[in-house]
This record gives sequence, C-alpha cells and structure tokens, in this order.
Amino acid sequence: MSGVVALATISLDRMAGGLERNIVYLANHLAETGTKVVLLTFDRPRAQAYFEIDPRVTWYRVGASQPHAGISFRERLRLIGRIRAALRRHGVDRLICFHHGILFRFLAATILTGIRVVCSERNSLTIYRYIRRRKWNLNFLLLFLVDAITVQFPSYVSLYPRLLRGRIHVVHNPVFPRLTARKARAANILSIGRFAVQKRFELLVEAFHDATRDHTDWTLTIVGDGPLKPDIEALVACRGLTGRVALMPPTRDLEPFFSRARLYCQPSQWEGFPNAQAEAMAAGVIPVGFFDTSGVADLIEDGVNGILAQSPTTVETLAAALRQAIEAPHRWEDMAEAARDISRRYSVESWQAGWDGLLASLQRASGLQR
Repeated sequence: MSGVVALATISLDRMAGGLERNIVYLANHLAETGTKVVLLTFDRPRAQAYFEIDPRVTWYRVGASQPHAGISFRERLRLIGRIRAALRRHGVDRLICFHHGILFRFLAATILTGIRVVCSERNSLTIYRYIRRRKWNLNFLLLFLVDAITVQFPSYVSLYPRLLRGRIHVVHNPVFPRLTARKARAANILSIGRFAVQKRFELLVEAFHDATRDHTDWTLTIVGDGPLKPDIEALVACRGLTGRVALMPPTRDLEPFFSRARLYCQPSQWEGFPNAQAEAMAAGVIPVGFFDTSGVADLIEDGVNGILAQSPTTVETLAAALRQAIEAPHRWEDMAEAARDISRRYSVESWQAGWDGLLASLQRASGLQR
C-alpha cells in the first residue's frame, strides 16, 4: 500500500489503554507494508509513548498544553493550524481520527485538502446512556461529513442513524494467540482496567463478596490504576476482603495473571472492544460479564465460552453469574477451550485485511476524484 496515512488521537503520553495500543498496532502494521505513517496527537513535545512505535512512523506532538485540559478559542485555532501544517508537509492523503469526540479539529484542518477522513469509533454508542454529554453533539453530527466510519462489532451499526450506516465498516481489534500453558489454575477471578466510573470495580468487589461467601478459597485480582483506586481499597477493607482481593499496578506483562486465573470478569458500563477480556479469553480464562454491556457481551456466548449476567446490571445478578461459574468445575475445560477460539474469530490477519481493504478503497476513490 502506498500513499501517506495519518492516525490521530488525543494523547499517547504514557497511556496504556486499549485505544492507544491499537493505534500503535495499526501504525506499526502500516509502516511494515511500506506505507508512510504520521501520528498526530495533542501531546506536548516531550511526551513518551507507553507502547513501542516503529521508528519508521513519524509522531507529531502538536499540543502546547496538557492534552485533556481546556484551551481558549485562539489556542484551538492555533492547534488546527499546526495539524494542517503537518498534514500538508507530509502529503497525507488519508486521515484516521480515533473517536468522533475530536472530529471538529481534524475536519477543520483538512478543509480543501482532498484528504479522505475515516472516523474510527472506539466505544459503543451506548456510552451516551452513562455520560452527561448528549449524543447529538457537534462532533457526532460531523460524522455526516467523513468518508468512512469503523466500528468494532456488527451490533454497533444499528446504533447509528440510517443515513450513516452505508459508510460504516466493521473492523474488529486484533486478538493475538496466547501460549499460556494448559495447567491447573488457581481459584482466582481476574479483572483489568482503569479505576474509573466506567469500569464499575466497586460492583465487582461487592459481587465477589456475595458470590464467595461459601467459597472462601477464591480470590480476586484487579490490575490497573486510576482516580478511584483509593475508594476500591477502602471498600475491600470495609468488606473484610483484605488478603483475598489484590489491587495490582498496570504492567505490560499480563501473562502471569492470565496463567493463574480461572475466571475473568469485566463489569463495565460500556466498552468498545474489551481488549483485556479478549486477551484473557485467548489464554483460556473463562469470561463473566453483563448481557447489557456492549462489547463484553459481544464476545461471550452464554454457557459456551463464558457466562453472562442477565438484566438488570446489579450486584445480585453479577454475583449469581460468578457463583454459577464457580460452581461448575465440570464445565471449566470446555468453556476455556471455547474461549481460546477468540484468537481465530478476531485474528490479526482479518484485522489487517479489514484496514488494508478500507484504506485501499479510499485511495482508489481519491485517485478517481482527482
């Protein structure tokens, strides 16, 4: 694939999330195919990426302040100008903007340039059930001006207005096969994510407390960091779970956690493509999640490769699902084997083909237009 592709997001500075990992995966993949790749973020010049970026990728840090901080209208215009200058300097012909929340600045920077714009959505639109911002905001309306939209599951397409669905492409995240040994596992439940409202770790701790009253040999491990970690630590102490619940810091090497855990629980309000859950499944860890959580439920076939807690999303329903999984040791191996199949269903090869095909079609369309 030839041409120049720009990938845009808010920040990569020491960010260890799924969005950041996948934008780096895509940048590195495109660089390996011979495509010139430019990363554009609102980071300041000294920002450092958490994930390793291919040296052939050019990273432009165009910010003058903290990426997530509020800025004045004048600085916003300057930022758009810096983005536009970078796009023109490198002859970018396709731009992938990760999430519609930042579309305005990047669409403004591409006016009269002929650059084809893709909005790669990183969350299910069910996010708007839980946040204050309304769905029909300016950046969402700007989706009508982009050339293509990507979502991660077919079920997400129907959440968009009918007029947009024709330009939506389903491109899942890559799930790499894992070589975790098929050995005896501990009576351990694993969860991974940022300690933030979205992840609902307080609900998980409460459900674990209820589900294991008669199974006190079971433990819970949560890997992550974030502003609500002290609150979760206090809850663990309050419920008398100190010693049975471990809150571990983020790490690049999750293999020791995957090899130890029997169950993986993702109690989130919403997800896009739950990468940690997918990686756990690829390692043979049985997932438990809510039927009502987009992304989480898309990966779980209830009773086959995991367990889904039915509506409503409460401590009681999650505790019941965990208890069901804990009390079914005769089904563990079959469910674990079915869970491992995720790396075939969402393979690296099909992810690459999805992006390569979309970007090639945009390049051909651009050539015809010119």
